[in-house]
Amino acid sequence: HHHTTTPPHHAQFIVKVVGSLPKGYNCLNDTLKLWPFLNGTQWGAESPMYKGAADGECGAQFVLPITNVGVSSVFVALIVTQSPVQLPFGDSPFTLGKPLHSANGVIAASNNVPVTVHLNAFAHQTREQQQQQQQQQQQQQQQQQNRVKPVMYWEPWFTPSNTEWGNWDTLEAVPLIGRYSSLDVSDTNSSTASANRNAIKQHAIWFAMAGVEAVGIDWTNNLWGVQQWESLPAAPKEIVASTHATLKHYAYLRETEGLRVPEFVLLLGLDNGGTALHDVLEAEIAFVTEHFLGDPDIGPLFIRSIEDKPLLVIFDGGNIHPQLPPFVNAKPYTLRWMSSQFQSNGLNKEGYYSWMDGTVDPLPTYSAQQQQVVEALTITGAFFADGGWFGQESMATNNGATLMREAHSAIRYSPALLFVCQWNEFFGQTAGPGFVDIYNSTLGNDMEPTSLSACGLPRSNNAYCGGWGFRYVNILAAAIRVLSGSPLERGSTYLVIQSPVPWLRYNRTEPLVVSWTTLGTIASTCHHGTTTTHTTTPPHHHTTTPHHCTHALAYNSSCQYGDKESSTAFSASSSSSRRTA
Repeated sequence: HHHTTTPPHHAQFIVKVVGSLPKGYNCLNDTLKLWPFLNGTQWGAESPMYKGAADGECGAQFVLPITNVGVSSVFVALIVTQSPVQLPFGDSPFTLGKPLHSANGVIAASNNVPVTVHLNAFAHQTREQQQQQQQQQQQQQQQQQNRVKPVMYWEPWFTPSNTEWGNWDTLEAVPLIGRYSSLDVSDTNSSTASANRNAIKQHAIWFAMAGVEAVGIDWTNNLWGVQQWESLPAAPKEIVASTHATLKHYAYLRETEGLRVPEFVLLLGLDNGGTALHDVLEAEIAFVTEHFLGDPDIGPLFIRSIEDKPLLVIFDGGNIHPQLPPFVNAKPYTLRWMSSQFQSNGLNKEGYYSWMDGTVDPLPTYSAQQQQVVEALTITGAFFADGGWFGQESMATNNGATLMREAHSAIRYSPALLFVCQWNEFFGQTAGPGFVDIYNSTLGNDMEPTSLSACGLPRSNNAYCGGWGFRYVNILAAAIRVLSGSPLERGSTYLVIQSPVPWLRYNRTEPLVVSWTTLGTIASTCHHGTTTTHTTTPPHHHTTTPHHCTHALAYNSSCQYGDKESSTAFSASSSSSRRTA
């Protein structure tokens, strides 16, 4: 079929395998994967197969973002690997842009499907529109209006030398665009550079559509064990190079295509597990000034909405900087310090920003100049506190309800900078105790769109295999729209179902407990003959009425909302199948 799509809409492909599989294989064999290819090279997450209705029929469904305007061609290859987690593209974990080679266990390749992509006006701006938006933002700042700038934490560490973090070995789910390389963006001689630049562009499109206006780029681990800036090891050196290349590409996309690219702030590290030497951090700041602030393309992308200077943030988890000499190289910047877990250390009262708090009611940082104004707040889709992800105070994603509940605080405080933790860590510890990095799809807070069917790192206690799709980006976009106070959002209500979840079985003879969280204006209340429990979050902004609700529903019951009746006919599944939606 010929598909027509507009960014950020995505083409959906239905794949059927016709004919016999190799001896010893069947549809559900986890070493058989379908890999999508765009314009001849690998693009998108792989997918396991499902068993079709017809005898011997195998297949899968793909949703692919097609980033560039124009006509593209898509095909899918059926490839056998030696293990469920092995990649069929040689030793490199970065599959984007790799061509298909018959020697890599390829069983068959599909027909080519042409896809036409048209320009999406929302994600792109003319030069005149860019100037008008900048003028409006400056006017709002001058009038001291409470305009919120959403900032997404973003990782640039998917590079060859970052084998501890960025090699995709311990990812909890597979990104929808596939396993990209942060560094290949900078290598114009690389055959994979074009695909990885498209990955950066797709991130920018998703940010624009969600309302994210800036990224916080994580360099907090760069100086571990470094004695001199000039002898920076390969791993952090690649992070610096990939960051520079990404920001250069953002500037190029804004200039040539009018894409609404994000601004940025660098998150440097003083005390984050390891402690950096004062002189080395001073040298890093000087390097940033010369190569980032001084770059005519990158310099204008710095966040400047706090005190009218470029913003620079340094992570100091132990609050050790007051005992150190001042950082004189930071004079060109608005300098802010960052820590984590404000519910335990209270460093927000010292003007710190937060990476993540271990509470569903994150704590605000007030402006030192305007004490009634909240300068920064960090929300997240899941969090841990003492004891890591298995600690008593941690909270899982809850199918997106945690993010929506944290968004209540954003609306309540209306911070100048709304930090969102996080986009793309995709790294987890293989053994405990503690587990303070991503554990799996529910005990983790990544938000980048992922495949629903491709499996990440197998955990013995995983409830299902697969990711979260667009769920968290959609919820974040809804929260930002409500936060913006747009007239279009008046009267709107967004709702997230926390339970039931689609990967568990339910007993037909027992009531089905349905719980949800809402954001926006509640027009009416659902009345049942059963007991209803409402738990309202702490004081909130007047434009929203958040509820966290639980109802016990009998099967085939109905709920009256105003003049519209919505029937709820639930059925319990007796088969154990993959999560499909």
